[in-house]
Amino acid sequence: MSENFYAQPVEPKLYSSESILIATLFGGPLVGGYLTAENFKMMGEMERAKQTWVFAILGISLLLGFVGFIKNFSTFWYMIPLTYTAMTYLPMKWLQGNKIKAHMLQGGQMHKGDRVFVISFVGAVASMVGLLFMSILMQIATTGDVS
Repeated sequence: MSENFYAQPVEPKLYSSESILIATLFGGPLVGGYLTAENFKMMGEMERAKQTWVFAILGISLLLGFVGFIKNFSTFWYMIPLTYTAMTYLPMKWLQGNKIKAHMLQGGQMHKGDRVFVISFVGAVASMVGLLFMSILMQIATTGDVS
């Protein structure tokens, strides 16, 4: 008798392709990986969600390592976010684009922009902290102290 007769079945909410694109650009590859993995989970594709996390972690590792090598090439700084955004968006669009579109056409719910904004903001802060930490480690490795 403890059943709730008024409970509605939970319909999955997905992130739109455009939301993932913008959040990845401003929040970094971990944000893009998180949003893409969440979509895979809501679609019932758990294995692809796990694979997405592996690629996202590899992406942020490459980004942090790559930034250390190109800090003297200031003319190409804008290529970093464009590259990781394209490397997240294109496979996501290829693997999820039609499913997201079908979900929307069937009246499926999508996550709101404010949720995407908060996630990308947290991701941006985490990326900044990671870059700061990497910068400190590189300074210690090259000079022996932090000044």
